[in-house]
Amino acid sequence: MIRLSQNKDYVNLDYLGDRDLAIWMSWPNNAFHIATSSYNGDDWNRNGWFAAEGDILEKWMWIYLGYSWSQKKFTAFIRYDDKERMISWDGVNHYIPHKLYVDVGKDKFHSPYKGLVKELYVDVGAGAFRQAKFEDLHK
Repeated sequence: MIRLSQNKDYVNLDYLGDRDLAIWMSWPNNAFHIATSSYNGDDWNRNGWFAAEGDILEKWMWIYLGYSWSQKKFTAFIRYDDKERMISWDGVNHYIPHKLYVDVGKDKFHSPYKGLVKELYVDVGAGAFRQAKFEDLHK
């Protein structure tokens, strides 16, 4: 669905910055696949999965992906129907990029998202990273 990368000609997960903030739908598994990378430690390519319940293409979803450079923390939050899923990883270190590249709906390596993207916001700076009250970002 969304891939934010520091690398213009990214390779799926070969280099740091290929997956700074990313989320895809795994259609065979009916699951959300969430990923980021970190320049420290053995676990530089971090991945998480949330099972999707029901036919999510017919559902309105609210998705938040965030990173705090000062806290070294990554957070992903998904809400649809009455379900909420959140994952957070500590100790995530990203380089501070000079440029970012965004793929929406499809990237070079994953199946296209079969739904519609209504709105996309990219927030940076103080107050953009959240671990709760995600919907307050755009009130």
